[in-house]
Amino acid sequence: MERESDEERDQRRERPPGLGQRPRLREGPFSVGDLAAAVDTEPSACSHQLRLLRNLGLVTGERHGRSIIHALYDNHVAELLDQALYHVEHLRIGARDLPAELAEPTAAVTTIIITTTE
Repeated sequence: MERESDEERDQRRERPPGLGQRPRLREGPFSVGDLAAAVDTEPSACSHQLRLLRNLGLVTGERHGRSIIHALYDNHVAELLDQALYHVEHLRIGARDLPAELAEPTAAVTTIIITTTE
């Protein structure tokens, strides 16, 4: 397993708990121990977060002997989590993605003024 850089570790620590696991889960199924080591957290905390995600139907857990192997439920969940991470990053940097009709308010105001003055 590849070790993360200091920058990646700092970015991961700024994320809400649990979101750092999503990129690792996208790489394939993981046991709690492997996933906890990959995201530098305690196995008990990782297990708790995975249990919550499993209860929400976002990840699956399949027992293999004494271990439970976790994976994202499907690609749809991966896309939803990508969007959630995108949103969290935009909140962190103070950026907003507005719908096109809200992004250009001057055009809408101009139209209203032209329409109301005729």
